[in-house]
Amino acid sequence: LGLVRTLPSKGVVVLQANASESPQQENAVAQASMEDVLQLRYTLEPFIVGLVAQSIRSKEVGQLRLTLMDMREALEANDSEAGVNAYI
Repeated sequence: LGLVRTLPSKGVVVLQANASESPQQENAVAQASMEDVLQLRYTLEPFIVGLVAQSIRSKEVGQLRLTLMDMREALEANDSEAGVNAYI
């Protein structure tokens, strides 16, 4: 779709979006299902977490723990709005 390009010694980079995106690109994005989005997240997130783990500070780890606790409490209370707010 022309959204990314593989560059030697750099990896995969996202190309700058054009004002004149092709209908094929718009159609592909519009047809993405929730399953497609989740599969992409499951593929990318472990890699991203690895990068973050290399540079995170203890203060930030503490904040992540608090966020996780807030999200867990929201899940146990079946409160999706609180879960979203904790995630943001």
